[in-house]
Amino acid sequence: MWLICCSAYSIFHRLFIYSGTKSMLLRFIFLAFAVIAGTVYLRAETDFSALMSSSDIAGILKRGQLVVGIVDMNRPPFASKQADGQFTGIEITIAKELAKELGVPLVLNTKSKSFNELIQLTASGELDMAMSKLSRTLDRSKLVIFSEPYITLHRALLMNRLDVARRRGDRSVQEYIRSFDGRIGVIPNSAYIAFAREMFPKAEIVEYKDWNVALDDLMAAKLTAVFRDDFEIKSAAKRIPASSIQLQSAVFTDTEDSICVAFPPGRTHLRYWVNFFLSERHLKTDADGLISNAMQKQIFGSPSKNNSKQ
Repeated sequence: MWLICCSAYSIFHRLFIYSGTKSMLLRFIFLAFAVIAGTVYLRAETDFSALMSSSDIAGILKRGQLVVGIVDMNRPPFASKQADGQFTGIEITIAKELAKELGVPLVLNTKSKSFNELIQLTASGELDMAMSKLSRTLDRSKLVIFSEPYITLHRALLMNRLDVARRRGDRSVQEYIRSFDGRIGVIPNSAYIAFAREMFPKAEIVEYKDWNVALDDLMAAKLTAVFRDDFEIKSAAKRIPASSIQLQSAVFTDTEDSICVAFPPGRTHLRYWVNFFLSERHLKTDADGLISNAMQKQIFGSPSKNNSKQ
């Protein structure tokens, strides 16, 4: 600080000599000003250093690892456990790229057995972030903060044609859906339980831990419909033989299911950085983009080769 003050005083002193000013009072005033200016400068520098050392990203760098939470279940193409116990998929690739950009190893936390459990674990601060095809909802936003969406989906139904025809009577399919009163299969501890209750208050909601069992029951007319995002619904319709005869789908294009990264409360610096990463890599797609595998091609491609910078 003394060097800064002396430098400031030297500059002011020369100015006074050149201007012919020899008042000791003025020189004292400007020396005091130099001392104050130097103090303010150092204080600002110290505050900035303290801010950087206490930021959420600095904490990750100091710890030397990025901890990302995922749900311990197979969710292709987002995350799937291989025979050796390792996970692969779109979200795993994104997490690895984030860790690489930070210059630290990636650590996957797979304690959570459901999506809501993962939100709770994130809110506790045990994770740096969570990425598990998490839907952004108002209730979840009370506990965690979300990134901008990297996938935007729509809510959708896959229905058993015969059961719908029996239940709707003279009404059109659209009219029946608005007052849906059948049995709807959903994944437990997911955002779609609340979505179903909101959209279909007259329906009976049945929770299925195994999505394939729900689809089998739909084909057997034990369910009138299954309710999930349009990626899962379209993928299921493609996989099931004779689905075009026995099943019909309805996509609610006026709804959005925003898939985001979740962060513990207060991790605003990390959230901003992840948003910037997603924007730079153009990692935003929809159900059709996922099905065509376009997103994985973007992730593995090098953005620096494809995007010019000013």
